[in-house]
Amino acid sequence: MQPAFVDKRAVYRLHHFPGRILLNIYPLSRSEYGRTSMPRRASYSYLNETIETTYKVASSLVRQLEGDSFSTKSQCFRRATALRLWPSSLGDALIRLGHLRDEVTHDNPTVDVNLTVYDCLLELMLVGFAAYELFVMLHRRADAEPPGPVVDRTIDAGYVRRVLARCEGTPSIEAKAHAAERRLEREHRVPAYSLRADAVADFARRLHDSLAK
Repeated sequence: MQPAFVDKRAVYRLHHFPGRILLNIYPLSRSEYGRTSMPRRASYSYLNETIETTYKVASSLVRQLEGDSFSTKSQCFRRATALRLWPSSLGDALIRLGHLRDEVTHDNPTVDVNLTVYDCLLELMLVGFAAYELFVMLHRRADAEPPGPVVDRTIDAGYVRRVLARCEGTPSIEAKAHAAERRLEREHRVPAYSLRADAVADFARRLHDSLAK
C-alpha cells in the first residue's frame, strides 16, 4: 500500500499553534507582551514550530515530485511556490517568517527588545492556518480513496472571526476571544491567502503521476 503523501499528524499540529497564539498571546497589549517573558517565549516556540512543521511537510511533498533535497528552508519554500504547491503570497510569507525564526534563534536579545514577533503575530497565525487548510485539502485529494471534495478557501480576517466564534466554554476563554476580536478590529493590514481547489487537485494529480515514473 502506498504510504500517505501528507503527514496527517504533522498537519494537525499546524492548527494547534495558531489557535494557541490567537487565544493566549494575540489578545495581549504590547506592554503586557513586553514585560512578561512567558508569552514571548511561547510565541518564539510557536514561530519555530510553524516553520519547522510546514517545512517538514512541504519538503516531503517536493521530494516526492522531484527527488530534490534542500540546504535551506527558504530554498524549499521557493521551490514549493514554483511547483504551485501554494500561492506565491503564502510562500513569500513563509520565507519572511523563516528569516524571523532565524533572528529569534541567533539574535534573541534584539528580538526581545524590539518585540519583533509581537508585530508579526497576526501574519504568523494566518500563515499557520493557511498551511493547515492547504495540507488538509491536499490530503483529501491525494490520499483519500476515492479523492474527497475540496473547495476554495480564503484565510483572512473573516476566517479568524469564524475561529473566534467557535471559542465557547469558560468565561476565561470567551474573554480571551473577545479581546482577540477587539485587537483584530484595530489592525490596519490583515494578510489574506487564497487557496484554490483546482490548484490543489492539480498538485495531487502530479503526485500520483510521479509514482508511475
